[in-house]
Amino acid sequence: MKGHAVILALLLSLLTLGAQAQPVPYNHPELEWRTIEMEHVDVHFHQGEEELALVVCDVMEDIWGPVTELYDYVPDTKVHIVFHDTDDYSNGGAYYYNNKIMIWATSLDFDLRGEHNWLRNVLTHEFTHIIQLGASRKFSRRMPAAYVQVMDYEEEKREDVLYGFPNVVASYPFPGTLVPLWFAEGTAQNMVQGLNYDWWDSNRDMVLRDRVSHNTLYAWHEMEAFDKNTVGGESVYNMGFNFVHWLRERFGSESLKAISNAMAKPTRISMDRAMEEALGVPGKQLYQEWRDGLVSHYDSLLTVIRANEVNGRRISDSEAVEQGKDHGPDGSWELIGAPTGFTGAGHSHGPAGGAPFCCNFLNPDVDTPADHLGPTNNLYPRVSPDGKYVYYLSNGDAEYLGITALWRYDRQSGERKKLLGGVRGGFTIDPEGRFAVVCKRGKPDAEGSHFNDLFIYWFEEELERPLTEHQRLSQPDLSPDGRTLVAVRNSGGHTTLMTLALDSSLTDGAAYKKLRKGKRKRLPTLVPTALGELPYGTQVYQPRFAPDGQTIWVARSRYANRDLWTVDLASGQWTERLATVFDERYPSPSPDGRWLYYSQDRTGIFNVYRMDLQDGHTELLTNTIGCGFMPVASGDTLYFASYQDRGFRLQELAGFKALPEQTARYFDDYASIIPRVNIDDDQPTLRESRKQPLIFEKSFIVPRLMIDGGELKPGVFLLNTDLMERIQLTAGVAAARINNLDLFASVEKSWQRNWLFLQLYVINRDESRRFDDPSVIIGENENGGPIFDQSSVDYRFNLLELDTGIRRRLNDVTTVELAGVLSRYNTHLDLGNASTFTYDYFVGRSLRASVDLEVDAGRTVDQYINPRNKTWLKLDASYNGHKFIRDFEITPAGQLDEVYDLYHFVELGADFGRLWTLPWTRRIAWGIEGEAGWLSDNGVDDFFYTYAGGLAGMRGYSYYSMGGTRRLAARGVLGFPIVERAGLRVGHLYLKRLYGRLFAGAGDAWTGSLDQVELKREVGLELRLAMDSWNVFPTALTMTSAYGLDEFPVPQLDPGAEPKLYGKEWRWYLTLLFGFDAF
Repeated sequence: MKGHAVILALLLSLLTLGAQAQPVPYNHPELEWRTIEMEHVDVHFHQGEEELALVVCDVMEDIWGPVTELYDYVPDTKVHIVFHDTDDYSNGGAYYYNNKIMIWATSLDFDLRGEHNWLRNVLTHEFTHIIQLGASRKFSRRMPAAYVQVMDYEEEKREDVLYGFPNVVASYPFPGTLVPLWFAEGTAQNMVQGLNYDWWDSNRDMVLRDRVSHNTLYAWHEMEAFDKNTVGGESVYNMGFNFVHWLRERFGSESLKAISNAMAKPTRISMDRAMEEALGVPGKQLYQEWRDGLVSHYDSLLTVIRANEVNGRRISDSEAVEQGKDHGPDGSWELIGAPTGFTGAGHSHGPAGGAPFCCNFLNPDVDTPADHLGPTNNLYPRVSPDGKYVYYLSNGDAEYLGITALWRYDRQSGERKKLLGGVRGGFTIDPEGRFAVVCKRGKPDAEGSHFNDLFIYWFEEELERPLTEHQRLSQPDLSPDGRTLVAVRNSGGHTTLMTLALDSSLTDGAAYKKLRKGKRKRLPTLVPTALGELPYGTQVYQPRFAPDGQTIWVARSRYANRDLWTVDLASGQWTERLATVFDERYPSPSPDGRWLYYSQDRTGIFNVYRMDLQDGHTELLTNTIGCGFMPVASGDTLYFASYQDRGFRLQELAGFKALPEQTARYFDDYASIIPRVNIDDDQPTLRESRKQPLIFEKSFIVPRLMIDGGELKPGVFLLNTDLMERIQLTAGVAAARINNLDLFASVEKSWQRNWLFLQLYVINRDESRRFDDPSVIIGENENGGPIFDQSSVDYRFNLLELDTGIRRRLNDVTTVELAGVLSRYNTHLDLGNASTFTYDYFVGRSLRASVDLEVDAGRTVDQYINPRNKTWLKLDASYNGHKFIRDFEITPAGQLDEVYDLYHFVELGADFGRLWTLPWTRRIAWGIEGEAGWLSDNGVDDFFYTYAGGLAGMRGYSYYSMGGTRRLAARGVLGFPIVERAGLRVGHLYLKRLYGRLFAGAGDAWTGSLDQVELKREVGLELRLAMDSWNVFPTALTMTSAYGLDEFPVPQLDPGAEPKLYGKEWRWYLTLLFGFDAF
């Protein structure tokens, strides 16, 4: 029996569970970890984060009691908090089945969020997740989910194989926690009354106000999942934040506990019913009351502003151009390519694709096509020195706010041109207009860390080069003489203002162009110098030089909201210039030095103001419904970013003037709404730390019911990992009986920058075969011939395989692996009458090497279902020394012994593909994909052949229909949306997208030279349905139908049997997994 298909199926089953404990891409062996132990919490940190760790301990002592008392839930073990500062990445995750919080220390600077103390905010947010989701858990923490898994097989198989290749593979979860995302994130942001580390700030109000104003609030079921772009994901957070606050104000804080406890009941899957049980009113009814109240609330607040709005003219895109179809007030979806007027019901949103046992603090990269394609993030306008252009950052046609580039707007012609991709975190223009200094993500360092650095880009030469290397710098600004750069360094939860000296050797674009044409050499980079010292936890933003070149304006914050300060370049002296209870940000001094333009939310809405630096009086310059961010003035024209219809638009306001402040009335007394934050982290409690011990988490037990070829096989997965995920243990078993069993076990351990692994597969199968026994005649047939007695032989097949090796991630797109494989397959025969016989029919030894390269440049909301702009190449090579049974012989001792043929050969394999976006379309993919294989020995037994058909190859033919020592198949593919957004709720399923995929290909597997090739052709259609199950689990259903265009015979092992014909028939396949491209 050949066990590769069964082993593959077992791996796929485990693949669906892997989201909980995936190793990080790089191991970072350079880090030295230490631990501070407390009564309820252990804090784990690496060098450079000592002060941060002490603050964390104080924060956890402050919040432990209030949060656990609110939900009447205390974790059954200590909560472990792990801090990373290895990348310029800001986020947090609550692994609520592990009682573990992971925080990336870089402080958050996100234009859709207000200013809060990052450390206290993210810690309290994630700890609230641990407690609230723990209180909502239905079963033991040891059992996060259960699975039903299905395998079925092709009828066609080799005569010496028990099963055909799989044509149905399904793995479906039944989780132990079913809290919708709006409630999970809403409770985490509301925290506990009195812990004002997060509140309903003017940024959040801006996002929700915009949704209400444009009638684009999500429906009840749309709030339950992510799978949206940045604004859409943030809108789930905001709507959940506001709705949960509304519930708390109406029913009291204890209502949050009551709802959580209702969802913890084993049979409760409906949030609507849980809220009815807890509050006496169905959740959908409460949602509608809250939504209706929002409409009335904002209609009332915006009455004056709507009558007096001053927002300028949009220049980042045409206001008349439709940015992307959206659902109407009824939430209907549009069938792509259908006749006008065809509508259904709903609008699609779905999972972020993250770990089902983890809640993220920030999910900035999720939305739907309905939430605007096109330039929705247009920021940081800068006017060229000659006044001809406005430079700015924009996401252009990208669907996520974070994918920005440097753009240029021609003020005279209105032309917009993309100059340089990958620019993020600000830029500045040379005073002579020759170049820009931009912030980009640099190449990873030797340990794999990704940091922001400064680059210079010359406009005329269209060249760029790095100015710094691994310096973690962003938000640059050039002095008026072009000789000094100021930028912000962000690390360890703290920011620092840095300066860098420029000289002509670094800013001469023509000289650099000549250098590039000559011999390449490493160019020098700049090392920044800190400008003054600030208290730990201080954040600084958007530094701007004053015209004198000695004063730098900067926005600064520590605990809440931003204020405006200046710092003297020579002395490093900081001076507070504009500090109120409100938020002041984005300082922009005028060229003549008289005015300071800035943004402030004194009414509850950010508008552009200016302050006269001679007498200190201020003037209101815009009156927006969205916001006025990042102002810059050029003569009598003002440029700024305004939030409108789910995106930041670049606005031009010509002939601006001071506006009466009463025309911008929103909240009458916004200052009274802003909570007062009482924080003092200046002197954290000193605590002892020790070298981090090896800590293993509790093992997870995941029941599984396997339906294998129609046979029920109950089983279980066992999962465990150490706290830092350096050691990962996985095992699985499923058995119908002792002789029909699948067993898998795996150990992975990080070592330096590598992963060592050991994997064991044990597969047992039994079968009974009956045959005529010619030695026993029990009668005669009607023709007088003998009727033989029936005898039977019971077979038990045992497959054992042991893999061990090393895996290393070379860079962001390439992984290499080296492994050794030992295999032993044997058969046990029970001949009856206590007569048995066991023999090994295959003993294998292989040394394997692989290179896996994948470049996925397609950052779209539907990339997971319809990948585009993606390239992959997987190469495998193995040297094999196998023994395969040929016969038996009688030894001199009279024993029956095996006779083996020895095979030594090299095997090469490749899996490749390239997908593009079809020109003049946004959502249609086209490309080529294929597979290849080669064995060095054409004389090997066909047991070792490489096969070209089936689910993993040419699906128009069965797996075993095409085999040989050579294999090559390729197909063209065309992927397209059928229902781009569905948004249908069916029980616990949320249907998101339905896509189609057409393919046509050709290939063959053969032995010998190319003249033996007889190409077989196929065509087919694949339907892909993206869903969410139970609010958080991504679910991918794929149904494939393929037709083999060519018919051909395949000889059978029995010389007397007729050859079997393949082709000229439809073949069907089905997979139900967490993702679409498992095969």
